[in-house]
Amino acid sequence: MSFGFWTPFQQEMWSYFLDVHTGPCFLDAAFDLQKDGFQLWTLFFELGNLTVPISFMVTTSLTMKLLYDWLSEIASFRPKVPKKTIYVNTMKAHELIGPILPDWDVRYAKYYIAQELRELVLRSDCAEPYDASVISSVQSINSNFLSSFKALLPVSAILTKMNYIFSMVSEWLPKTTAEMALFDHSADAISRWRYQLWMTMLGRPSNQRVDTVLYYLHSVFIPGVEKSFRERKDQNASPIPFNMDGMEHGSSPLHKSVCELRTKPLGGSLVCLSEDRELAQKVIVDLDLQVCFCEKFMQSKTCPHLVFCMPSAIHHPMLPRLLHDIPRA
Repeated sequence: MSFGFWTPFQQEMWSYFLDVHTGPCFLDAAFDLQKDGFQLWTLFFELGNLTVPISFMVTTSLTMKLLYDWLSEIASFRPKVPKKTIYVNTMKAHELIGPILPDWDVRYAKYYIAQELRELVLRSDCAEPYDASVISSVQSINSNFLSSFKALLPVSAILTKMNYIFSMVSEWLPKTTAEMALFDHSADAISRWRYQLWMTMLGRPSNQRVDTVLYYLHSVFIPGVEKSFRERKDQNASPIPFNMDGMEHGSSPLHKSVCELRTKPLGGSLVCLSEDRELAQKVIVDLDLQVCFCEKFMQSKTCPHLVFCMPSAIHHPMLPRLLHDIPRA
């Protein structure tokens, strides 16, 4: 079973993306076919700090022809498609999109390279862990990609398991400063989308049914995006970096600002965090609503206080692994 859809608003956004310089678009796949029984594919772009999904496809069995047909249908919506850049999630998708959008610049997103390395090195269950220098290189790969990547090249165990990425460096590695900036941002863009998707799906019933995923995407996510888009006053706002490093390093070091915090239950789901016994410097966290009443949370929807209070819930150092559990979240 495969179901692809794009609402009238999403079709409008596809035309908007083609007509306006918004930067690249992104192709992502979430959920796990083997475990969850289906996979969600999304084509999206960013407008400032707003993630705008152009189209969704939910499928219980993925083939390259299915992916080709879905993307071809979107591409054929406009007879003339201007040249754009798209970041994809697999090298197979990299090869697939060429015939569909021949004038487009197809690139491999940094997010997936970094996540594969993190899954292999930081979250590995192997008996012989990698040495400290390898772990350090992977932990810093988001902020210092080229140096970290070069440091991993001599590691035979990594090279063997990820040879298809290392052997095709010439296909995806940025060659200019401008390309590197877009490559770096691809990690932020997809992290932001994954996080928003996960947050949206938190309210779903505890089951693995496809229809509830479709309902939340169609009736919850898209109406929210449309409302945000209609209310935007500055369509050219620069995107804010979405730093996932603290949650993706595969360990849970506390931020220095919360290492010495004291907690005081206030009744119900409210918790007070303070730096001293007199509660002179304090913040309030609502564990049910998963919000913190601090300036950092107001700006970026996450903060060290909430990570400190809910290490095993939504803010977790192994967030990418939890993303596979979206249907049961």
